[in-house]
Amino acid sequence: MTVVTLDGHAEDSDVQDLNTVFSSIHGQVGLNMSGLDTCSEQAIKALHDWIHSGASVLTATPFLRILLGAAAKDAATSKKAAKPQKVT
Repeated sequence: MTVVTLDGHAEDSDVQDLNTVFSSIHGQVGLNMSGLDTCSEQAIKALHDWIHSGASVLTATPFLRILLGAAAKDAATSKKAAKPQKVT
């Protein structure tokens, strides 16, 4: 797993760099966001996209977990739905 650490401030101007980093990683991605103080709406959207693409939230502030919670739950639900079901 490749761990991506985000800290400080994630602004709209950082979104392209965030997407470049994410697209350059092959395999599992873990997000360490314990030091992320502020996050713009566009940066939140980019993080949602990462989570929907399979990234795991390893650490985050409680408020950021709330903002990303819906995306993380949706991603987990999609993964479960994508697994083949055994029919008896």
